[in-house]
Amino acid sequence: MSKRITYKSIYIAGEGHRERALLRFFFEYLLVADLEKCKIRITIEEDMFGGNNGKVIKLAIKHYEYDKRIAFTDNDVQIELNDKREIYKELQKCWKIDEIPIETNFDELMHFHNYDSNPVVIISKPINVETVVIRFLGKGELLKKWDLVSSSGLSKTKKELKSALGGIFGIKSGEDNEFNFYVKNIDRELCIQRINTIPQLKLLFQAVFGNKYYSKNFKRK
Repeated sequence: MSKRITYKSIYIAGEGHRERALLRFFFEYLLVADLEKCKIRITIEEDMFGGNNGKVIKLAIKHYEYDKRIAFTDNDVQIELNDKREIYKELQKCWKIDEIPIETNFDELMHFHNYDSNPVVIISKPINVETVVIRFLGKGELLKKWDLVSSSGLSKTKKELKSALGGIFGIKSGEDNEFNFYVKNIDRELCIQRINTIPQLKLLFQAVFGNKYYSKNFKRK
């Protein structure tokens, strides 16, 4: 009688179609063999068409049926204080720490956990997923056009980032179109090269595969 194979289950929640297209490219196309080798099964949240970073983190917290949960969200929306307090209270329990000060911004949560934590919270910095994707597509020089630190004119900056990314894709926005663009333009070698320069994607790969497998198979030599 053959031995039953046990797979590690991982759940990933994101904010919109752009995150979902990128996650599908990694885990439903490019890295399928790696997932099988590591005996990992990934579920990417289907309902990723709106919301805010608080909603995404809550989704990752509540899905206890998975061995590992990951939230992949933006840094451009500040949620109400009561929601933030609730989320931090839950994260304190999950991470087994005494306190996350309420004044802590979402992009500072990395100081309180790492890739081994559950859930892992990945915040697209400096503003949103567009800044991450633009760098992943090798167009990081474009980001010098904007002030990505100041909150002044943030709404205009976000619109211009989306427009710039649309110009890079050269297609109408949409999950399937962006997924297909990655498939046609990013191979494994280029993917590995670029994730090593983008902290959010490095953390994602470490959280999914573990640091040992990441260091052996994805870390730049």
